[in-house]
Amino acid sequence: MTRITTVGEPFVKIRYSMPLLALAALFSTAANATDPAALLQTHCQRCHDNTIYTRAEPLVLTYSALKQRVAFCDRAAGANMSDSQMQSVIDYLNQHYYHFEKK
Repeated sequence: MTRITTVGEPFVKIRYSMPLLALAALFSTAANATDPAALLQTHCQRCHDNTIYTRAEPLVLTYSALKQRVAFCDRAAGANMSDSQMQSVIDYLNQHYYHFEKK
């Protein structure tokens, strides 16, 4: 048996599925809000890749300088990360690349 659809039926399906998609995107963003790897990918890698952290002559030489550089990059990229997000990025970079003693 062939099903006949009405003109408005596809619109109804779209109308009700769009809020669900938006809600899913919101929860996905919220889940990644403090994931430092996701923050790096979203904000930092818009300007550079990870090789900046491992170059032969690094610009960042201390933990304090790392904190200052992340704050500078946050402003320069217009990322507007919260203090906790910036701290998670700093800790991630220090743990995976720099290995500075926290002072």
